[in-house]
Amino acid sequence: MTAETDNLPPAQGEIGSGGRRLESSRFGTVERYMATMRQHSDTRPFLVTGATGFIGLEVCRLLDAAGIPARAMIRRRHRAALLAPLDVELAFADLRSPDAIRAAVDGCRAVIHLAGRATFEPYDRLSATVVGGTELVLQAAEECGIERIVHGSSLFVHGPDDGPTITAHSPTRPVLAYGRAKLEAEALLKASPLSTIAIRLPHVYGWNDLLFGILRSGYLPFPADLDGRFPHLHVTDAARALIAAAEANDVTGSWPVADDLTVTWRHFFAVVTTYLPTARIINLPPSPIAAGLRLIDRLPIDKPTMLAADTIRGWNLELSMDPGSLEPLGIEPFFPTVDHGIPAVLNAALPYRWRHPVLDRRPA
Repeated sequence: MTAETDNLPPAQGEIGSGGRRLESSRFGTVERYMATMRQHSDTRPFLVTGATGFIGLEVCRLLDAAGIPARAMIRRRHRAALLAPLDVELAFADLRSPDAIRAAVDGCRAVIHLAGRATFEPYDRLSATVVGGTELVLQAAEECGIERIVHGSSLFVHGPDDGPTITAHSPTRPVLAYGRAKLEAEALLKASPLSTIAIRLPHVYGWNDLLFGILRSGYLPFPADLDGRFPHLHVTDAARALIAAAEANDVTGSWPVADDLTVTWRHFFAVVTTYLPTARIINLPPSPIAAGLRLIDRLPIDKPTMLAADTIRGWNLELSMDPGSLEPLGIEPFFPTVDHGIPAVLNAALPYRWRHPVLDRRPA
């Protein structure tokens, strides 16, 4: 796959330009995070909803590393084992159960709300948790006197005509049902008397995300224009942004965040295949796949799925952002570009991608 491979960073652990040492593993990011955290005297926990999801798990991991009390709200009990290495409280609640949500919220200092059906399915499958669940969390927070609500929203509240560069002041005209649902959830936050903020997340990547999960098979079917541009953010920086937002009570409203360089998907996958040469990106025509998925959209499906026409539309949506989007939250990215973040992701999975020298037949 030919791509924009110029100016890729050195192998992680080497000295980059300007003498900056790149992190050698995900554990280095934890150490860096702990070094940036101020001491807290407040012993009330942060509630993290969706705590066993991709981003929620990282939020819990960083809170635990920094010694900040955390309570993890979980719907499916068997997934609680994912949090076993962490010192966090557990609260079991469904986003459609007001009493269970209130019990989870009670006694917390702030809520980082990430739970909800995170797929690109039709609106009627999303609204109960994305919109209705957010409304119940806000109601419980108001009843329990919670000081701060952070909502994990999405850049998909924007459409292709909202640019060319997305800012906090850009119009919001979503073309995806998921973006519409997130925008309605944001409206609930704005109408609340509580201190609230919506963090509009871009494509958040990491070893446990869906994209890298598929890549572990060796192949990634990609039904989109490789030259389309979209903002990205390493999962650790996404988690840092959410935690920083929970502490920055003076920052309210809706804030789009991303790393410091919007790149094409061609560039993104070029970095992936540079550091994971066994990966194969299979570029597919989006139109016929989307047509087939529109038929699936009509089926009465209960379980969450990414087999939806809006999934194709989402991969093909083009947006851009300027650097410095994390600055209003008082932080800067540990991984300012995918050129820094993707190698760190793959280094964290070194046992998976390592080959014995005898078996590694790639040329020098």
